[in-house]
Amino acid sequence: MITNFYLFKGSFEDTENITTTELENKIKLFSEDCEYIRQNENDEIFVQDSVYEAFIFQDITVMDLMYDPSKKQDFDRDTLEFLRIIIDKSEQTDLSNQEIIDLLPTHSKEKVFGVLCFQKIDNIEQKYLVYDKNDWLSFHRYFLALYPIDSLFFLAECDKYFPVIYFHSNNEVSIKSILDDFSIEIIRHLSELNDKFKTIRNGYTHLPDALIAFSSACKLEASLEGNISRKKKLNFDFETEKGKMESIYCEPHTKINSNNNKGNTTYFQYRIYFHEGKSYIQHGKILVGHIGEHL
Repeated sequence: MITNFYLFKGSFEDTENITTTELENKIKLFSEDCEYIRQNENDEIFVQDSVYEAFIFQDITVMDLMYDPSKKQDFDRDTLEFLRIIIDKSEQTDLSNQEIIDLLPTHSKEKVFGVLCFQKIDNIEQKYLVYDKNDWLSFHRYFLALYPIDSLFFLAECDKYFPVIYFHSNNEVSIKSILDDFSIEIIRHLSELNDKFKTIRNGYTHLPDALIAFSSACKLEASLEGNISRKKKLNFDFETEKGKMESIYCEPHTKINSNNNKGNTTYFQYRIYFHEGKSYIQHGKILVGHIGEHL
């Protein structure tokens, strides 16, 4: 799936009346986020010439800040270099603002479109706007839920957009039977697991208590396996940092019930079985052993 992100004049217009220091910090962070996005080989950033006309700070345009000695003198040299990198490393586009906006809802499994925002934009749906790395992750998760394609594609993309989760190869088979109908719920559960579980877990001594808190905070069902006789089915081999295989008991699980892509209200018992992680396996990531039928 190819993604085209666009920077246009509205992306840089100052609407918040920030200070010089705040602007310098925002430019630095935005440049770092753009570099992070460019690391994804299927993402490309395009920029309009009109961005140079945007008033990025009071009566100072992007052009002024980059090239006018009298206007840029109050700003750190590194800040100006970060701004140059944001723009100069992007591909030029002749598309107008309206043409870009009109492109956004024309997404498909082959190509999706988004807008990179340095400043706040109000007239475009939030799901198309990317302000930082976290928004970039949410953007791609949203479209992955819409266009899961197949299990191999889906899990390869999950590796990118759920950076604190490691997926066992077993999932390539186990997820097949539910992926088409439950991709949106799977993405929702993985998002909560990736973004919130570690923080919640650190607040509790005992895992069962953490799972209760996690369930409540994320509005999903999470628990431990109650039947010890099924332990063997929930063990999955993961490679340690020393290259040895270790069997990991993925007992905690979230329950994917009746909310699916197609509005079916039938009760299902699908699961995401996981382990909270070990420091010497995949750098301590959450280990997902199985997404699919109830084992």
